[in-house]
Amino acid sequence: MPQYKKSTINEKPNAGKKKNRNKIKKLPLRIKKRQRSTSTTGKSGKVFVGKEDITKKVLNAANIPIFLTDIKGRYFYVNKTFEALMGYSNSEVTGKTAHELKMFTDEEQCRILHQEIIEKGFVYGTEILLRVKSGEVRNYLMSFQVVQEINNVFIVGTAFDVTGHKRAREDLLESEEKVRALLNATTEAALLVTTEGIITIANETAAQTLKLPLEELLGRSIYDLMSGEASERRRKWIQEITKNKKIGIFEDEMEGHFIEHSVYPVLNNRNKVTMIAIFARDITKRRHAEEQLKESEERFRSLVEESPFAIHIARNGIILFSNVTSMKMFGYGKRSEIVGRPILDIVAPQCRDDVWDKTIRRESGEGIINSYETTGLRKDGSEFPMQVTVKLLSMAEGTADIVFFEDLTLRKLIEEELIKVRNLESIGTLAGGIAHDFNNLLMGVTGYVELARMQASPESKVYSYLTEAEKIADHGKELTQQLITFSQGGEPLKKEVKITPVLKSVSRFTLSGSNVKCEFLFPGNLNTIEADEAQLRQVIHNIILNAKEAMPKGGTITIRAENAMVTGEDIVPVSPGDYVKVAIEDKGAGIAPENIPKVFDPYFSTKDMGIQKGMGLGLAIAYSIVKKHNGHIIVESVPDKGTSFIVYLPVYVKRPEASEKTESVPAQKKRILFMDDEVFIRTIGNEILAHLGYDVTLTQDGNETILVYKQEKRAGRPFDVVILDLTMKGGIGGKDVLREILSVDPDAKAIISSGYTDDPVLSDYVSFGFRGAITKPYNINQLQEVLREVMSRKR
Repeated sequence: MPQYKKSTINEKPNAGKKKNRNKIKKLPLRIKKRQRSTSTTGKSGKVFVGKEDITKKVLNAANIPIFLTDIKGRYFYVNKTFEALMGYSNSEVTGKTAHELKMFTDEEQCRILHQEIIEKGFVYGTEILLRVKSGEVRNYLMSFQVVQEINNVFIVGTAFDVTGHKRAREDLLESEEKVRALLNATTEAALLVTTEGIITIANETAAQTLKLPLEELLGRSIYDLMSGEASERRRKWIQEITKNKKIGIFEDEMEGHFIEHSVYPVLNNRNKVTMIAIFARDITKRRHAEEQLKESEERFRSLVEESPFAIHIARNGIILFSNVTSMKMFGYGKRSEIVGRPILDIVAPQCRDDVWDKTIRRESGEGIINSYETTGLRKDGSEFPMQVTVKLLSMAEGTADIVFFEDLTLRKLIEEELIKVRNLESIGTLAGGIAHDFNNLLMGVTGYVELARMQASPESKVYSYLTEAEKIADHGKELTQQLITFSQGGEPLKKEVKITPVLKSVSRFTLSGSNVKCEFLFPGNLNTIEADEAQLRQVIHNIILNAKEAMPKGGTITIRAENAMVTGEDIVPVSPGDYVKVAIEDKGAGIAPENIPKVFDPYFSTKDMGIQKGMGLGLAIAYSIVKKHNGHIIVESVPDKGTSFIVYLPVYVKRPEASEKTESVPAQKKRILFMDDEVFIRTIGNEILAHLGYDVTLTQDGNETILVYKQEKRAGRPFDVVILDLTMKGGIGGKDVLREILSVDPDAKAIISSGYTDDPVLSDYVSFGFRGAITKPYNINQLQEVLREVMSRKR
C-alpha cells in the first residue's frame, strides 16, 4: 500500500473534477471563510477573536480531524476529533510540526508534501500513512488549504481516517464474506455496487434506510431505488469515481434528511475500477445545528451592529472588531480602515498617556477603572468628548477587551448651557435688585428734569441743558434695561413678529455712518416668529455691533435667515419643532478657540474699554434674551476668517385672542389714587398727574391705599384709576393691594408700576387683574398714554 500519493484532482480541470474538488473543499472553505470574518492581523497563531467559542464549537462538531498550522507547519489548533483519533491534545501539538512529533512514517514524503502545499496553495485528497501517539500507523485521506489574511498566512488541514475503509476494500478483494461482516459492523449505510450501479453487497443499515428487505436489495440497480433527480445524481457520482479513481464525498437530501456519502473506487490488480463502495450517514442534526448557529450568529451580529454605542473588541491595544456605529462615530467609511489599528489612534493625543495608563492598570489588576471620560479623535482630526466603558473577556487563547464608546457631545453641550444659565441667574438676582433701585432713582431724576423743563422757556440755555440731561438719563435707563435682562423670572412680551424687516432696520441703524455694509439672504416663505420685538432688536443690535467692531477696516456682514426643523437627533439644545434660523456672519479676525466658551459670559471682552465697546454685556444679554424666548444661540469662528452667530427662534403659533372694547374718555376731571413708598416718586407723580389735569390722592403703603379706596368708595367718590407700585418696603405690594380692592370693587381699574421691568406681573398684568402696566422711569407722555388706554378700555 503506498504511503504517499500526490493528488491530481485539480491538476487537469474538467467539469467532473471541479465538482469533486468543490465537495472535498467544502469544510476547508467553510473554515477559511470563518477565519476571514474573525481573524486578527499580526502574530501567527491568533485566529480566534470575539466568536472564539462559536468557531471552536463548529470545528469540534466535525467528525473528522481538523487542524491549523502556520506556514512552517507548526500546529496552533486541533479540534476534538483530532485529539481523539490522533491521541495528541491541543496543548501537546501547539508550536510543533508533524516532523517533530514523528507523525509521518516517511519524512521525505513529509518534506515533498509541505513543498507542494506551499507551491500550489492547496493539496486535496492525498492518502498518507500517519503514526498516532500510541505508535499505531493509520491511513488518512488528507486535504490542505493555504489561507492568507492581511498580515497572517496559515494552513487549514483535514484528515479523514480511511484506514478502516481501505482495509475493507482489501478485504473485499480477498473475500466477500469478510466485506459483509465489515459492512454490517458499521453504523453507516454501506453498499457495494458495480460500475453500472447494480447492488452486490449491502448491510442492514442500508436496507433500513432504503426501506427494503436486505435480500431484495441485492441484484437491483441503485438507480431504480431513487427518484429521477436523485437517481441521476448517483449516476454522475459513480461515473466520476470510475473515471478519476479517487474518493468522493457528496451530500444529498432525501425526505427531509441530509445524507453525506463517501464513495470509494474498488480497483483490481490491474488498477481498474470494478466496484464502487458507498458509505452514507445522516447528517441532518449537524446541518440543523449549523443553521441554528448561523441564525444565532446573525442575530448577535445584528444586535452588535445596530447598537447605539460604538463597540470595539481589542487585544494588546489592537482593534480586532469595530461595529457600524463605531465607524460612524469615528468617521471611518470601511471596517478595514479601523480594524488592525492601535486603539489609541481613536483617542486625542493629549489623552493617550492617561488612557494607556488606565489600560495597563486594569490589565495588571491595579486600581481597575472600567468607566471614564476622555476625548475621542475622528479620522478627519476633529475631537469630541466620549465615555469609555471596558469589560474584560476571558477566552481560552487569552483575554480581550470589549470597549463601549458613547459620544458625549450633546450631553456636554447641555451641561454647558445649564452652567451658563445658572451663572446668568446668579448675576440676574443681583442685577434685578440694583436695577430696581436705580430705576427708582432715575424716576426722580427724569421726573424733576421734566418738571423743570416745563417751567423753562424753550429758547433758554436752561431748557437745552435740561433736555440734554434727560437724554443722558435715558441712556441710564437703557443700561438698567440691560441689567434687568438677567434678573430672575423675566418674561418677554411676545407677539407675532416678521423678522425680515426687523433684521433690515436694526442692521441699517447699527451700521449707519460706518464703513461696513450688510448683505441679506432671505427666502420668500420665511415664517413669522413669536418674540418680544424690542428685546429681539436688542439681540440683533448687539450681534451686529460685535460684527462691526470685528471689522475696523470695513467689510460686509452677511445676514441669512431660513426655516428650520429641529429634531431629537440634532445637536441643538432646544425642543423639537419649527424654528427660524438666523445666521449673522462677519469677515473679521475671528475668535480664538480658547475664548469661544467665554463669549456669552457677562463682562467678558477682548476689546478695549470704552463707551461703545469693552463692557462685555452685549452678547451675554443676547444669549439671555434668546434663552427666554425658548431659542438658542451658537457661535462658530475661524481665526483670521471670521465669526458666525447662529440664532434659533421658535415660529409663531396663532392663538385665539379675546376682543376688547374701548370707549371715549369723558372730559370731566378724573380721580387718581397713586401709591409708592418713595417720597420723591410720590411728589413727582403728583406734579405730573396734576399737570395732566387729574385729581390726585397719594398713599405711602398698601394698607393705607386699601383703606382710602374703601372709604372713598363708600362715600360715593370712587377713584377712576389706581396706580400701584409693585414692591413696597416692609409692606404689601401692588399685587396684593389690588386683590383687596377687587374684592369690594370688581370693576376697579388699576395700573401696575415697577422698576423690576422683567417681573411676570408686568409682562402678564391682565392675568393679575390689572388694566395696564408702566415701568420706571417713565415720562409724562408715557404715563398719559397708559392712562388714556386704561380709561377708554372696557373689561
